[in-house]
Amino acid sequence: MTARRAAKTCSRCGLDWRFGFAWPEGFVCRSCVTRAVKVRGACPGCGDQRLLVGRDDATRPICVDCAGITTCFRCATCGEEGQQWYSATCVSCSLARRLTVVLDDGTGQLAPSLVPLFERLCSMANPLSGMTWLNKVAVRQRLGSLADGSTPLTHEGIDSLCGTQGREFLRELLVDSGLLPYRDKYLAAFEAWRVRRLASIDDPAVKREIALYLSWRHSRDLAVRAEAGRLPAEAANVARDRTDAAVRFLGFLSGRGRALDELEQADVDAWFATASNPQAADDFLVFAVAHRRCRKIDIPRGKRRSSPGCSAAHLAELVRRLLDDDGLELSDRVAGLFVVLFAQPVSRVASLRLGDICEVDDGPLSISFGPDPIELPEPVATIVASYLASRSRMNTTNTTTDYLFPGGRPGAHVTAQRLAARLNRLGITKSARQGALSHLLSEVPAAVVARVTGYATDTTAARAALAGSDWARYAALKQAALR
Repeated sequence: MTARRAAKTCSRCGLDWRFGFAWPEGFVCRSCVTRAVKVRGACPGCGDQRLLVGRDDATRPICVDCAGITTCFRCATCGEEGQQWYSATCVSCSLARRLTVVLDDGTGQLAPSLVPLFERLCSMANPLSGMTWLNKVAVRQRLGSLADGSTPLTHEGIDSLCGTQGREFLRELLVDSGLLPYRDKYLAAFEAWRVRRLASIDDPAVKREIALYLSWRHSRDLAVRAEAGRLPAEAANVARDRTDAAVRFLGFLSGRGRALDELEQADVDAWFATASNPQAADDFLVFAVAHRRCRKIDIPRGKRRSSPGCSAAHLAELVRRLLDDDGLELSDRVAGLFVVLFAQPVSRVASLRLGDICEVDDGPLSISFGPDPIELPEPVATIVASYLASRSRMNTTNTTTDYLFPGGRPGAHVTAQRLAARLNRLGITKSARQGALSHLLSEVPAAVVARVTGYATDTTAARAALAGSDWARYAALKQAALR
């Protein structure tokens, strides 16, 4: 029977541990040492800028030499002091060493085609996250297959790898490293779904109509949007939902013994009278009429409900908290201010880029949500400037992105769902955005709000009418203020 090592009391945390170091100050457990190697600064004893893992009589952090510690914390490869991992090497050198093994092309050398990936991962500000990533067996298998050539370094090759989430992260990392051409992931996912969806339809007539609808309505539209810029996930999701609704409508029509070219107004009326969500098929019906797949029909229009949003008092309370509460995450404060001050949808805030914020001739910061930029007032400009100097997510593989709110994936912004969840915890919901838009329209004409916020003119005009605000009222108020 193997004897267990006797536990000792740590001189720093006071807890009993079996593993640690015998230093001049006493026994120090591994946990306390791990915390100590993160402390750097000027040693009170010798004045050198070093790692301060020791403690003097006044419990001040000091360097190993002044503390009389014989444990070596210098990397055997680069000579830097810090936490050590493999064979007395620091985390960065250990990451490079492990990557060299994982990316071996079979000859004992680093695969030449993956050198940019190797350099990108080795330059991470937080190499520990890279080490954690490499601890996954599936990750090493995927990288190894790319290195030895068993998996081609193409999008098609990445498609053949197992594990959807890990596979897509690797794809984005390769794209961001310049090893693969850019491919819109939402468009690619939609096209793969399109093939599966058509294969699931048994009725040849229904399959034919849906294939036309997908080709001429959604695939083409999504491709154009993807070419113009990053395609939002919401657009692909809406296309899927509308396609599913079209399949349900054609199934309903088939149940009544009719094909699409035999559609009657009575069939449409029956659909809207009995279906649980009949408006979901509106897009397909409009498409069918426009492309002469059926005769002209009247499509009942559902009334869109528009809420004025939260009260002005609640909006002011949210703004005060975002401006004054330094305990909140800086990124959440900036994103929240864009929502409650400028009525920006979370999806648009999430996709903002650094180029949308500019400073002209050393003047105040301005931001562009629409055609006309908005000058950021104080103290909003100061908060935004502070965030720009310390953007989050910059210690991962997503270090080169120009998105204002970087996501966890290479070259991607934070997802709208994740950002919305963070803002919701602060009380910033859709109601707050609607309230902000109503407030803006009570102060500024709808056409001006549309140009500076990026909303469609019809949207701002309709909401202004709902709130009883129009240009005549605005002009009258301005004239009264000048008297």
